[in-house]
Amino acid sequence: RTQKLPKLLPEFETCQQLLNGKPPHFSLKFNCCEIILTYVATLRLFNGDLYDSPFEVCDLIHQLSNVLSEDRNYSDVETVFVFFIQNHQELAGLSEKHLDECFKDLSYFFELSRMIMLHALCDFHKKLKKLRKLVSLKKDDPKTELLCKLYKNIKKLYFLSCFCNENEKLVRESGKELLKLYRVKQKDRLDFNEHVQDIEKHKHHLKPKVAGHKNDGPNVLIEEL
Repeated sequence: RTQKLPKLLPEFETCQQLLNGKPPHFSLKFNCCEIILTYVATLRLFNGDLYDSPFEVCDLIHQLSNVLSEDRNYSDVETVFVFFIQNHQELAGLSEKHLDECFKDLSYFFELSRMIMLHALCDFHKKLKKLRKLVSLKKDDPKTELLCKLYKNIKKLYFLSCFCNENEKLVRESGKELLKLYRVKQKDRLDFNEHVQDIEKHKHHLKPKVAGHKNDGPNVLIEEL
């Protein structure tokens, strides 16, 4: 499959420039992964068209992403995985099928350009800028708080894009760790479903026979005297 990659930002500052000479924190690679999962989940749910329903799209983004809604910094891949699935199912109320498709999309990412994680962050940055513009044009909806939040989100996405531009390999490795965790979860779910189906298939063998039922054979539960 051949697909044109989203455009990169026209220019990137260095992390040292943005942090006044301080080194970036290692947690940023995990934050990038959570943002990318949010990106693919949002595109998947709205079939790539994020501009017809800007308020609904923004709601979903803030339900899925703790980085964008709470300014959270993650310390490991496992925490990213647990919180994203929790937000996906409990806050956003999305299905296991949608979750499967999101991780399938993430897996497909790694078959594309080596810098796909950076392309995704840059595209999300561009889309959030357009969403903010669309929200600002709506006259009948309360929007000041949302516009402020989106402004901060855009700034954060620019910063994470600059980080990824310098550390794409680290972000990619963390993304692959997320995929491994998901595949373990998926296998556990399939094993559990197979176990349930097996029980359903053989449940008639598990029912105890009731003494005195006219269709029973010899009573096997009560010892004959």
